[in-house]
Order: sequence, then C-alpha cells, then structure tokens
Amino acid sequence: SPEQEDMRKNALEFSAAGLARLKTLQNLDGSFVWWPGTGKGDPSMTAVVLVLLSSLENPEALKSLDAPRALGWLKAQVPEGGSSLGVAITYVESRLKVLGLSPEPGGTLEAMLRFQADWVKAHGTVLDESLFLLALKGFAFDTKPGLDRMAKDFLTDVSGAVNAYLDGAVPDPKKWTPLLGDWPRYPGRLPSTLSVAARALHDYGRLDAAATRKLSQRLLASFDGRHFGSTFETSGVLVHSAWLLKDSMRAAHALPRPRVTAGGQEIAPAKLSVREAPGGVEVSVDPAEAASGPITVTGSGDDVILRARVTREVPLDQAPAVPGGWNLKKEYFRLNAKTGALGPLEGRVRIGDLVYVKLTFKPRAGALPWWSSSYYALSDEIPAGLSVVEEDKVYDGAPCHLSLHAALYTTRDIRSDRIRWTFAFERNWMDRAYQTGYVLRAQYAGDFATGVARLEDFYDESLYSQTASRRVGVDPLPDRPRK
Repeated sequence: SPEQEDMRKNALEFSAAGLARLKTLQNLDGSFVWWPGTGKGDPSMTAVVLVLLSSLENPEALKSLDAPRALGWLKAQVPEGGSSLGVAITYVESRLKVLGLSPEPGGTLEAMLRFQADWVKAHGTVLDESLFLLALKGFAFDTKPGLDRMAKDFLTDVSGAVNAYLDGAVPDPKKWTPLLGDWPRYPGRLPSTLSVAARALHDYGRLDAAATRKLSQRLLASFDGRHFGSTFETSGVLVHSAWLLKDSMRAAHALPRPRVTAGGQEIAPAKLSVREAPGGVEVSVDPAEAASGPITVTGSGDDVILRARVTREVPLDQAPAVPGGWNLKKEYFRLNAKTGALGPLEGRVRIGDLVYVKLTFKPRAGALPWWSSSYYALSDEIPAGLSVVEEDKVYDGAPCHLSLHAALYTTRDIRSDRIRWTFAFERNWMDRAYQTGYVLRAQYAGDFATGVARLEDFYDESLYSQTASRRVGVDPLPDRPRK
C-alpha cells in the first residue's frame, strides 16, 4: 500500500541517517565514542555498535565503518577473554567470519573458545551463554569434541530460562544480563536479552511452535507502540528477531479498530482520526471530545496486545513539574556581575540584565529501576527573549562563585533555543546531589515562557524528571532624554 511504501522509504532514510551519525562518533583508530568530539574511544560503545551491526545479514554497514579495524582496536583494549565483554567480542569475530569480512581464524581460536566456555559455565549470564552459542555456530565449532557437550549444557540452561520466562516466571536480572555484573556499562535489558536467547535456540532448532508463539506475545507486551524501552533495546530486539518478524509478516492481518471513550462515553468515529503506524495505530481525538474527561482505549483481536499511550497537549507555560526519580529543580536569580550578588527573580527584568538559572537534582533512593543506566541527558529550553552567555567560566570564580561547571558533565551543547548537558555517571552515583546552571542575558522586550528543564536516562525516556514552566517579563530600556 502507499502507506507501507512510505514507511519503507522512511526506514531506509532513517537507517542512512543513523549510519551517518555513527560515522561522526568513530575515531580514526576505528573506536567509537558516546558523544562527538570526546576523543578517546570507549570499549563498551565500540562493542555495542559492533554487536548490533554484525547481527545483521547485510554487511554493508560494517564495511562502511571498517568493522575489522574497530574490532582490532577493541581486542587490544580487552585482551582478557574471560568476561562478558570478551564473549561479545568473540561473537562479533564469528559474525565477521560468517559475513566474509575477516579471514579464517588462526590456530589459537579453539583454545580461546574452550577457555571462554569454562568461564561462561562458571560466571555467565543468559546473554553470555546465548552469544557464546551463536559464536560456536558461526565458527562451526559447535560439533567439536568437548565443545559440543558444552553447547548442549548451555542450550539446556538457556532453554530452561527462556521457557520459564515465557511461562510467567519473574526473571532474575542478575542471571540474565551483565548490566548488574561485570559489564555495568552494557545498556541491554530483558527484551533484547530474550531476543538474543531466542535466536540462539532457534538457530539450534530448540524453539518449538508453542514457545515461538509465547515469545511473540512476550515481545509484544514489551512494546509500547514506539519502542521496547530504549533505542538500544529496540535495535537489539529487531536485529535478533528478524527470523521471527519474517514469519509473522507472512501471516500479517489488519489491526482491529480501537474503541475510544472520554469521560466514560464512547467517541463517535467521526470525531476520531485513526492512522496506521509502525507497530500499531495512532489515534487523534477531537479536542472538544477530549475535554469530556479521562480518555480510555480498548480493543481486542487475535494476536493483538493493547498498550495504549494517552497524551494530552497543554500550553508550554502550563506544563507541570514531574519529580520522577531525581526531583529536578530549576531556580531563577537576578545576577549582579560586578558584586556577585544574587536575588530571587521576582517581577520583571530589563534588556541587558543577567539572570542565573540554577539546576539541581539528586536521585531518590529506591526510585530508579535496576536497568537505569550510567548515561543521562539534561536539557533546558531558553526563553525567546533571552540568550545564553556562552563564555561563562568567569562566573565560576570571584565574586560570583556560581559553579556552572562543577557537575562534571561530559558534554555541553548550547543552541539558540535550548542548552543540553550529557553525563556519564558511575553506577553508585545516586548517593549525592548535583548542581549545574547557566547565565542568561535579556535581549528583547516582551513576556516569554521559560519552557521546562528535563533530565532523562539516555536509554529510557520514561525515566525522567521535569520542572514546571513559568513566564519571564523583559522591559525595554528607558528612553534617553534628548539634548
């Protein structure tokens, strides 16, 4: 259909844009960084990129990024194979061999695989066992004497864990993903790990029709209509579930039309706009109908799982505060650059006046789930009539002492309409408070909405804290008397 063709075209364009973005994150030595311009390569980031791209059947992306060079850099940084990161590297090596991007492995491969098999058996998670099984299959070592027995043991372990999960058992994250173990910077959670495990079982012929059906339902239950929890989770699920998606598409059928109510009353079809979107349908409700009360969405059908996401648009200056897990706060102060004096911003300012915006946050104990990552982004919207003073280190010292750069952010990006910081915390970062901020200069007269500041997990936009908005008034300079 024309809509499906548009989706396909958009997907190709997004893929090309994503690959171009990845190239901006790659150093000359092949390594990848988390943010452009940060210099030294990061082993976790490099491994994540290679694991995802090598899992595709098309090698073109790997070729354009010179994956063998990137893998060479990664192996030099992680010479010890006995780790979750080491197992991931072995998996990437096996995939490059399968895709014809690397020569046949040398004589030390079998010894390394036997060493890693012992490590995985003693310390490995479900993800480690699954990636190791896929590596054995890729190297065609799954029938080697000794390794074949280990493969059977791992298949038994993975099959037991997957079937228990699919039957409703609550999985122990520590046994499934290395995020809570020896690879704390790994961004994967349960849906992507389940997809890797299911792919291993499928490739070894150990996933029957009943388990496949339960797998589809479990993955659908993890999908919110847009993603599986984060960009990485979505990528991991899709690349490792390609075999499942192909089978499902052969039996695809039309989605049932949802039933939408507002204030308990069903909304007439004429008052709804329903558009099919990737993974579901997008419904827009007539504002007059939406004002009737809470909106609910119901629907049913074979192999359909309802995950309704209801959002309401409000004027920017009415956006509410959302404490979330960090209790982010934003305060405005008048700043006297000569004396360093600060006073709460009450009333209006004049063109040329300085305004100090103070942002503070501290994670609340027990408020963050186990999968919360080490990477966070903080952003704030700039009022239209004011601009950020970019050369602001002078305000860190006397007489102001604002500590604008004390939060140890990784990057800061200033635009005309917003300012954005990125942070790479240690996983025990939640025991302290953080403060940052910036200085504004009033440029134009008028009344302006300040927008909201928002701190969110780099890998899960549902884990966020948000401040409320307010308005700031700027008065023109007084007219000078004519001589």
